[in-house]
Amino acid sequence: MHVSQDDFIRGSPERDALRSIVSNHVASFNYFVEHGLAEVIKRMASVSVQAPGTSAQSSRIRLWFSGVSMKTPVRERDGLSLARDPRVFPRECREAGSTYKAPMTANICWSVGEAGEVYHHELQLCQFPVMVSSTRCHLASASRAELINRGEEGREIGGYFILNGNERMIRLLIQQRRHYIMGLKRAAFTSRGYLYTPFATAIRCVSPDEHSCTVRLHYLTGGSARLAFIHRRQEYFLPLGLVFIALCEVSDKELQDVVCSGVPGPGAHVFASERVAMVLEEIHTLGIQTRSQALSYLGICFRERLNADSWETNIDIGKRIIRDHVFIHLATCSDKFNLLVLMLQKLYALVTGQCSQDNPDSLMHHEVLLPGILLQMFMREQLSEALIKVKDTILREFEGQPQTMDLNDRERILSLVVGSIGRIDLGRMAEYFLATGNLVSKTGLGLSQTSGFTIVADKLNYVRYLSHFRSIHRGAYYAELRTTTVRKLLPDSWGFLCPVHTPDGSPCGLLNHLTASCFVHISDGQNRGLEMAAIFRILSSVGVLITTGRLRSTSAPHVLIPVTLDGVMVGFMRAADSAKVVATLRSAKVSEPPKVPPSLEVVYIPTLVNRSGGAFPGLYLFTSSSRLMRPVRQLASGFIENISSLEQAFMSIKCPDGSSGGSEELVFTHEESNAKAMLSVIASCTPWSDYNQSPRNMYQCQMAKQTMGLPLHAFCYRPDTKLYRLQSPQRPIAVTESYDEYSIDEYPLGTNAVIAVLAYTGYDMEDAMIVSKGSMERGFSHATLYKTETLSLVTGSGKVFGHFDLRSHSLEGTLNIDGSPSVGSIIEPGSALASVVDRITGQTHVHKAKGTDQAIVDRVSVIQTSLSRGIRSTKMALSLRYNRNPIIGDKFSSRHGQKGVLSFLWPEESLPYVERTGIRPDIIINPHAFPSRMTIGMLVESMASKSGALDGACINASPFKAAQKEKTYSPPAAEYGETLRKHGYDYCGSETMVNGLTGEAFGVDIYIGLVYYQRLRHMVSDKFQVRSVGPNNSLTQQPTKGRKSGGGIRFGEMERDALLAHGAAYLIHDRLHACSDRFVTHVCSNCGSILAPSLKLSVAGMGSGS
Repeated sequence: MHVSQDDFIRGSPERDALRSIVSNHVASFNYFVEHGLAEVIKRMASVSVQAPGTSAQSSRIRLWFSGVSMKTPVRERDGLSLARDPRVFPRECREAGSTYKAPMTANICWSVGEAGEVYHHELQLCQFPVMVSSTRCHLASASRAELINRGEEGREIGGYFILNGNERMIRLLIQQRRHYIMGLKRAAFTSRGYLYTPFATAIRCVSPDEHSCTVRLHYLTGGSARLAFIHRRQEYFLPLGLVFIALCEVSDKELQDVVCSGVPGPGAHVFASERVAMVLEEIHTLGIQTRSQALSYLGICFRERLNADSWETNIDIGKRIIRDHVFIHLATCSDKFNLLVLMLQKLYALVTGQCSQDNPDSLMHHEVLLPGILLQMFMREQLSEALIKVKDTILREFEGQPQTMDLNDRERILSLVVGSIGRIDLGRMAEYFLATGNLVSKTGLGLSQTSGFTIVADKLNYVRYLSHFRSIHRGAYYAELRTTTVRKLLPDSWGFLCPVHTPDGSPCGLLNHLTASCFVHISDGQNRGLEMAAIFRILSSVGVLITTGRLRSTSAPHVLIPVTLDGVMVGFMRAADSAKVVATLRSAKVSEPPKVPPSLEVVYIPTLVNRSGGAFPGLYLFTSSSRLMRPVRQLASGFIENISSLEQAFMSIKCPDGSSGGSEELVFTHEESNAKAMLSVIASCTPWSDYNQSPRNMYQCQMAKQTMGLPLHAFCYRPDTKLYRLQSPQRPIAVTESYDEYSIDEYPLGTNAVIAVLAYTGYDMEDAMIVSKGSMERGFSHATLYKTETLSLVTGSGKVFGHFDLRSHSLEGTLNIDGSPSVGSIIEPGSALASVVDRITGQTHVHKAKGTDQAIVDRVSVIQTSLSRGIRSTKMALSLRYNRNPIIGDKFSSRHGQKGVLSFLWPEESLPYVERTGIRPDIIINPHAFPSRMTIGMLVESMASKSGALDGACINASPFKAAQKEKTYSPPAAEYGETLRKHGYDYCGSETMVNGLTGEAFGVDIYIGLVYYQRLRHMVSDKFQVRSVGPNNSLTQQPTKGRKSGGGIRFGEMERDALLAHGAAYLIHDRLHACSDRFVTHVCSNCGSILAPSLKLSVAGMGSGS
């Protein structure tokens, strides 16, 4: 059963928003297993094997796949378990450290001769990894109660793979938009060869099985052009005239007319006519007049490159080049001819300046590489390589045993096929790809990177986990560029990419996040024929001139505008009818029921009259997958319409608080559906972010993902290497609408704290903060670190868990008889953690605890697993719990990018208190934290949370409330100031406070209120290191680096300056010389040279008595 993107999202109301976060991942994987694999098999070419020394068709065997399918995960028949339920669930794979995978089967066929019998055989290709919550996962339709019973989260949403017990996901990557001609001007194009210029047009074509091929048309200095494509990472250039003739039988006059009439601009007809003449003259010098001659010429040139079979003619090979490398998304040569004409017309317009170049870094020219599509591309190549391996195996068998080899021997051929495919092991290659993110490919799949495709879906906290599925990366290739052009935030990305949710540092601008309302369109292609027919009916009804076959002639763009649909030239429309055509299409998108696909993208680029430049005119329609889309509201009808990034650039969309910008001619056709539509899921959770400086909102997006919170509920079933848990989480008093929409309250991130803005001591300078020792002792920000240690024993090795060494009783009382520690026991550093007995020697090997911290055994589990080739393994997983209560040096932050370090745990009796109520603050921060950072949102939160606590209600802290134009809206200071005054407090949130040491009231009122504070994972207990002497680098003789290896302390310029300021210069000598760079060597007393020992025996001078 196919589950569409909408079907996956639609469910119980509390899961809708969460499922929409991962719908791009899950729905694309569902498409891959339901339709993508079938499409790959449908369009995969067969391979043929000819017996050596023969030419008859009766001695030729043809092989192909007729179907591939994936089942659900089941247990392997290894005798380990006789469980009644054969299904495998994700929890079992996490605990066992195995891969959550399902069998993938294929039906391979072969026939001998032209009309020979067709043999079929179904075989198991591999065990392929399964995405959690996809249609092939047993949790796909599980209710919340069933999920909890299976050891999962009640709100498990999936979207990731489990590889060797680790949760990994395929990250979204940006690619060039498919089926749109781009005009480029790059200096690098001149290095392609002699006479090449910087001008070119390019189009990325994608076939229905998601195989992509980029075609470029280069302009040469003499006026001619070259068509370029890439085959197996090698670039090839073809004369443009050769390609035209190879596509269709066309006369010189017809080609002149059809190209020249469609180039915009004055004098463009003469310019294009001269260039087309050069193109034709070039092909005439090759002596090519007919299509068969052109195809034959291509076949001669590419026979060796394609490894063509001996029985293939040159014309057949030429047709393969046209079919597989020139506009592969088009089925007919006439459609390819028409698109090539349009591509050439845009190239001439670009050269003459009538058309401006397109920005390849703009989001309007981008689409998304989805996980399912990437796997489909991967499997297409692997299955093709599998057929080639089968072909090579049969050929070797022919060469080795030509007398005994019989093509009609079904069992012999079947054994060769099964054996060669079994040696490839597609499942292991897929596991390697998903576990490492490294792509091993002969063709490169048309991608610009070979690594970084997958990341760990770590659960440091809940929002970090969610943000992985909304992240989108520009590509590993662009991270190495020294230019900042690709990192710039352009206006085209409005509403699709969040402007504040990007890291600061090296990934800035490359790693972005989708806005909360943005989604990626995924088309299953099942009703494509009906959808295309509906679009054609509407186009015809509004006067679009539909073309059939090859173009005969066109007209000037200010008269007739070209119309394309998914890269297919479908006709022309009159420029005067453009407004009517666009309005009809948009109305059909939102009608009930929709007359055209609601995902239809309508891009109308008008002709600039009496002015050069601008985008190339045309009406471009798209229905393909991988396009970014978001909802806006039509002003005329009031209905919600989904638009894409390219059409948005040519629309008039009104912001909730926007205006026409002073333009009297601007008429809005749409408006934003939500004032927060520009923000991502995480950014929309920042309270009153519209009152903060933008960098502070960026910092909060990063610090929210570094916060220790409640990452999950099923701690007892999680064998994660490292987990953090906040012991005293709270719901913030000031919450945004997104906070509840995405159920973040079930996985809280911090604590409401009483904050006083006061320069009370010298310990609060430079972002340091004072925390009440009494609050800490009562549980403020108490946290726990969970670590899991795993020990494995291979069954049959003679080793078992336990301690039966009768000669030593040192382990008695420490470990149980099975070699495991007792749950709840305290483990000191270096003490026994587990023991293993060698039954052969009778000796006991003790595994000791690492690190320097005391731990408590939280959970012990012993699991029996099955490794490859029937090998069994017994694993003991020890979950240890470490106390991580706040200490000096730990890092905290508010939700407004105000981060600070705990500098002192101040005694509660010495803290200042409010004169009226006696309340003492939990945290004291320095007033200098506000003026330069301008985090007014934090001041507002302090007032609002204070009033919310007095009223006993949560406050709506969503940003841009003023833009919603609500009748009851009032500024936050006025609204919450009145509430404070009603309860008898100061209007501005300040109060009289008394010095806790002197008992005297401060001379000014102190700003005090409630702020939600987050404790970050950066803790001194995990980072501090100190030593006197220890291991040194053998080459430099300096201390090694790293805490785990006992390396040297981090001593930098600031530490040096601090010691100098304290007058401890000799301590610097000790740190930097005596314990670091001090090295003893021998020096010659005569010349002062350093003497080094020689490891070679010197022969010269032997026997001289020296």
